[in-house]
Amino acid sequence: MVKAPALWDISARKEVYDLLAALWPHLEEDARDTLVMRIVAGPPEWMSDHLPEADRDQLCARRVFERLRIMQRSDPERPHVAMEAELARLRELYPQWDIAPGDQAHFSFFSQSRWRALNAAEDERRLEAMTASAIVEVLASDQREGALDDWRAMVASDWEKMMAVLRDVADRTGPDAELWAATLWGLRTKAATLTPGEDVLMLVAGIDNELARDPSVSTAAAYLLESAASSPQFPKMPQDNFWQAFDAVVPGVSQDDTNSRTPDDHDWVAVAINTSMGNLALAFLNALFGRRPLVGGGVPADLTERFVCLLGNGEARHRPARVVFASRLSYLFAIDPDLTRLNLLPHFRWERDETEALAVWQGFGWQPHLDPLLWNEIKTDFLSCFQVGRINQLGKTIGSLAQALAAAGLHFGIDDLPRHATHGAISRMDPETRAGMLHWIVGALTRGDDPAADPDTVWAEKVKPWIQKFWPRDPHIRSSTEARPWVEMALATNEAFEDAVATVSSFIRPSENSFVLSELAASQHLIAHPRPALKLMDAFLSPNGPFWDFDDLRHVLQRILASDPTLRDNPVFARWDEFERARA
Repeated sequence: MVKAPALWDISARKEVYDLLAALWPHLEEDARDTLVMRIVAGPPEWMSDHLPEADRDQLCARRVFERLRIMQRSDPERPHVAMEAELARLRELYPQWDIAPGDQAHFSFFSQSRWRALNAAEDERRLEAMTASAIVEVLASDQREGALDDWRAMVASDWEKMMAVLRDVADRTGPDAELWAATLWGLRTKAATLTPGEDVLMLVAGIDNELARDPSVSTAAAYLLESAASSPQFPKMPQDNFWQAFDAVVPGVSQDDTNSRTPDDHDWVAVAINTSMGNLALAFLNALFGRRPLVGGGVPADLTERFVCLLGNGEARHRPARVVFASRLSYLFAIDPDLTRLNLLPHFRWERDETEALAVWQGFGWQPHLDPLLWNEIKTDFLSCFQVGRINQLGKTIGSLAQALAAAGLHFGIDDLPRHATHGAISRMDPETRAGMLHWIVGALTRGDDPAADPDTVWAEKVKPWIQKFWPRDPHIRSSTEARPWVEMALATNEAFEDAVATVSSFIRPSENSFVLSELAASQHLIAHPRPALKLMDAFLSPNGPFWDFDDLRHVLQRILASDPTLRDNPVFARWDEFERARA
């Protein structure tokens, strides 16, 4: 059976919508353009081939509308032109459309009951009006496929009827995996509520062993448990019910071969969050965090065996769980270093298994966090991530790993980083990754872990020594992409500005950089430190750029001259003054 692309996978709806809402506010414009373009193109045609043409077009439009609306709502301050235009077009066609408030829109009920043609019967309403025995008859007829979809949409509305249908079908035909899977998907939101959620967990705990080992049922149950454990209501639920349900699901999830698939694009995190094993691991972590374990207190004894069971013995089917646990490595290590060292850290060793290490390092890079004790355990394999072939396979994860590398040097001390390996790692990064690393350092200067910290102190004691020891001096790897964070790094200082300019200027490749010029034009350093400000501008600005903002250039030159009239005879000032007058 053809697998739907992750963006359009109905079974991963919540994860896709959660991810879109989380990522959209942080995407650069080019990435936003690409994402909107792919969504507007719509889902594959085969996903709706079984529907009449009118319903097919409306379903496709609804799926596009929901994804765009989720993103629009997550960042209303930065409207995207193409997205706004497409939403306006869809609203003109379907003026009654909107999405449910808050996270409700991330679940399935609303969209699955509203895509139909305006004059079509509401089939799930029809099922709601039926008796349990009538529903059983429909499920046994040639209308079964459509009825299962409608059952999934309405199942949470009548608990007693649902139980009666499940019992009657079992009595009539035996265990029905399709029906149970549809039921559990439909109960997913109900599992996140308090009293009804308790019923749902007990329902899962009591699933027949044969059903629980069916991949479709165990997958639906795993996503349901993740929904329950991530709910704010979860700490108030009886924990025994949850763990009984968890234990009932584990055997089936462990035998589900879809958990062992290899991603075409090396994106192991996408595999982890879109598989039953990954979601079961997320459910475990959420339940563990709900107990608020203490640093060094250890994973509770009743959860230790479950933790080890999810990690597996190296089986590919358990890899999604290891990727998820790798994303919380720092937390797990802080709680139980011995357990983590013995069972999870070995998977990070490149010499042991290249594929496994690639997967868990991607997991770690999903939400990287370091502390000195953990750093001592993983730094050798961490630095080995920056080998040429691995950088390409790690994809976007390498950006967050690069920033973690900068954090290790600044927070744990430069003596704790091997100079040659760190220098080589930075040299092998692409310009965008190095620029992201520098932007992180700018953030460390401007915000700092200590709000009272003086940027000049952070510069002198941490940032400057780190740059001087580790940053490559090879002129061939410098790029205009890195110019902005270098300039912003110098601008972030106060009285150390002249020293910062002297340090960063040699790493800057001059280019058009008019966007950087505007930042310099707004800086008080033009008045307080005109000479180094002129030197900084000369380092990043090239007269050969195709686009120019001469107003900013004239403003910079005027403020520098007003602060220090003797600079009129400075050769650098004279060259830029002549350039501006000739080209303005």
